Formats: sequence, structure tokens, C-alpha cells
Amino acid sequence: MAKLSLSPKFIKEVFLLFREKSLKDVFFGKKATLSSSEKQLASWIKEHPDEFKRLGGRHGSFVKIDPIHKGEGMVYILPDIVGDKTKSSRVLLSESTKVTNGPDLWVYLSTSKDIKKEGLGAYLNLGLMKGNKGGQSYVVEKSIAELVPYNSVVIWCKQFSVLFTVATLL
Repeated sequence: MAKLSLSPKFIKEVFLLFREKSLKDVFFGKKATLSSSEKQLASWIKEHPDEFKRLGGRHGSFVKIDPIHKGEGMVYILPDIVGDKTKSSRVLLSESTKVTNGPDLWVYLSTSKDIKKEGLGAYLNLGLMKGNKGGQSYVVEKSIAELVPYNSVVIWCKQFSVLFTVATLL
């Protein structure tokens, strides 16, 4: 008979996961929504693409990794117009974002241009994904100029070390 052994690291990660997400969220997913100011920001980006670019804004689209792990929707990175744009930046996932649900999905900024070939490279952890459907926003305590080396936004399952989707920033 096989013996089940749970490492202290695994137990800690499961505890942290269920502190952030309910059992229902883990198995069926969760819809995230943007605040009213974040929705206005998303509208502003669409209405002012030249200004968005002038401020150092970049964007990308989530892609399908394989038949199981896939994502869709746009991601934007720009100075934190809602907060202090000189000290922080914002990563904004569009309302149309959909990512295959997983138990432990995290959002990273990665220096890698091709995650499948190069791996994650150096990365910045933005936190646990707020939901696998809908718009969401992450504040990064770095100016937009400090984020130039980061080439992609990655959705990564930390528990199983699996890439779920990636958006290469243009």
C-alpha cells in the first residue's frame, strides 16, 4: 500500500491557498470585477491609445498554451494613474479575461519573451490571481520605467509549477 506523505511546505501552501480562496472558488472558479475607477481607466486606454503609449503603456493578449491550459483577454501595463504614477504602475486585465481554472494561480511579470522556450526568467510576483474570469488590477510598487525589462504577464500555477497562460507585452 502506498504511503501518503505531505511535506510541511505543501501543507503551508494549501493553508495559504484556502485562506485566500474558498473550496468553491478552487473547483469552479471565481469572477473578478474592476472597481469603477479601474473601469474608467480601461475605457481611457481604449479611447486614448496614443496617450497610453506615450506614458510608456504596453499591452498583450493571453494565449492558449495547450488543450488544457489557456487564457484569453487583454492585459495592459501602465503608470498607476489611479494612484501615484511616479512611484507605482498598474497591471490591468480586461473584463473579457478568461483563464482555465486552477488551484493556485499567481500573476507574474517575467523578463522572458518566450516562457515555453526560456522558462520564467527573472520575475516579479504580483500576487494570487483574484479570479479566473473578469477584469482585475494589480499595483506594482515600481515606476513604469523600472518595468521595461519585463516582457510578459504570466499566469502560473505555483502548486504544480505549470504555465496556464501568458501575454507577451508589446
